[in-house]
Amino acid sequence: MIVVDDASSDETPALLARTQGLRVVRTAENVGFVEACNRGVEVASGEYVVLLNNDTEVEPGWLDALHGTAAADPTVGIVGAKLLYPDRTVQEAGGIVWADGDGWNYGRGDHDYVAHYRYVRDVDYVSGACLLVRRAILAATGGLDRRYAPAYYEDVDLAFAARALGYRVVYQPRAVVVHHEGLSHGTDPAAGGKRFQVRNRARFAEKWEAELARQEPHDPARLVRARDHRPGPRVLVVDGMVPTYDRDAGSLRMFWLLTLLAELGCVVTFMPDDGIDRRPYTDPLEQRGIEVLYGPLDLLGHLRALGGELELCLLSRPTVAARHLPFLREIAPAAAVLYDTVDLHWVREESRAEVEGSPAVARAAAAFRELELGLARACDGAVAITEEEAARLRAEVPGLETHVVPMIHELAPEGPGFAERSDLLFVGGFRHRPNVDAVAFLAREVMPLLRGRLPGVRLLVAGAEPPADVLALAADDVEILGWVPDLTSLYRRARIAVAPLRYGAGMKGKITESLSHGVPVVTTPVGAEGIGLEHGRSAFVVEGAEETAAAIARLYADPELWMRLRDAGRALVAERYAPDAVRERLAAALSAHGLALPR
Repeated sequence: MIVVDDASSDETPALLARTQGLRVVRTAENVGFVEACNRGVEVASGEYVVLLNNDTEVEPGWLDALHGTAAADPTVGIVGAKLLYPDRTVQEAGGIVWADGDGWNYGRGDHDYVAHYRYVRDVDYVSGACLLVRRAILAATGGLDRRYAPAYYEDVDLAFAARALGYRVVYQPRAVVVHHEGLSHGTDPAAGGKRFQVRNRARFAEKWEAELARQEPHDPARLVRARDHRPGPRVLVVDGMVPTYDRDAGSLRMFWLLTLLAELGCVVTFMPDDGIDRRPYTDPLEQRGIEVLYGPLDLLGHLRALGGELELCLLSRPTVAARHLPFLREIAPAAAVLYDTVDLHWVREESRAEVEGSPAVARAAAAFRELELGLARACDGAVAITEEEAARLRAEVPGLETHVVPMIHELAPEGPGFAERSDLLFVGGFRHRPNVDAVAFLAREVMPLLRGRLPGVRLLVAGAEPPADVLALAADDVEILGWVPDLTSLYRRARIAVAPLRYGAGMKGKITESLSHGVPVVTTPVGAEGIGLEHGRSAFVVEGAEETAAAIARLYADPELWMRLRDAGRALVAERYAPDAVRERLAAALSAHGLALPR
């Protein structure tokens, strides 16, 4: 650590002398912030340099957060912290520079916990009170520009210089620093060192005149646009809740959909319909640059301010879409609105009504059909999860613009081979009724047939919120595990994934996820719908208890067949459902609705 002692006259030299691990640079006379920083930079040798004021208190994890952000992305040149006042209100959550050169501290005086200040984003500048900068940028600029000596606007200038060199400037809310503002230069812009702020603003405006012409005009009404320097289209996504991506397939798909939108360069705001901040699930979205709206904030006011900036609204699930569509049409009349079906609920309920012979479920299916087709007609397009469901929508609503965004999975390592694996695995969240039905069918009708053919084989059932009737299925060879935070160990252990779904709609994430982990699948035509499975080549697709048991027994005992199915299943995922493949589909959908993505 390098400490620049700028000719202090208090007990600082004595304290520094007693502290281990410091390299002290002492000036003979007070040279001011800019020159003091440059003298420290001159003796620095690392890839990154962190500037930290002496009137700050850092909080745990601050340095790892700054360094990790830059180290993970070579386009990031400067990373700044969230600065708080001693009373824990926000001093700065990234800086804004208006077209006239005036600088604003975004969030100043607001509560730290408000959602707007908790996500990573590109900003105009970050405060020199605490920032990390690549040493290569300082080498290219010759350090902080001395025209701003002794202080003020040197950090703004550095950010503009970094962008001129092709780097990004990023605000990282996980780096939390308490800043006792004004202890060095006071807070009165007409007196003391603070007076240089007014002078240096004019110098900055002159130097960066061309770049400032591209900044937002000085208008607080433009705050929503000005707070985020990213150039991509503004997108709002609404779903029922923050996606709990390790609990259900729909959440996993939504998590990846949001991630890919951000990777394509969209400036994404996600609004959970329930308004609940679900840590730890909110964290990875915010770290991907996605604003998540939750908790105590002026939601309607924020949405109205956001509305004029929006180019796309994606409304997921029928009840959520129906609730929000009228308001979003009002506040964002220029935005394209897409209805994301997740799956066609009326199709799922129709097949359930047929299996259960239930008139009540049939009536619910008819109500869903009316609602979903009405939404498709009222929106500018629809997103389906399979080509089959997209075709069905087009048949019901001629001329409807449809797009397919399927399940999305990264390929996991292949894992152990055939001989190192045993047992059967069923995965599925139990708020989804088709999973309850499928597990009951497995335990009551298939497992008795397997006990004589595969003695000792066990069925492992993993899924959140198993109801009492599922828990009651437990037996010596049927283990109800409940929610498993990380399924990797189960996928590495199981020899076969079983998914005997008797009704449902859309794409079954449990199947594509199993294939991505290299676990061959035995399923039904309902389970295989829309995935592209070929019976006997990439999976076994069978019906009925006897056929299901026979397929499991055959695959469980044949290592060559098992390996062929494993390899074919993984190849299918890589071709159709890996992030890169779906990213191309998503980009085409955005382009079809006039969104220009950054290059």
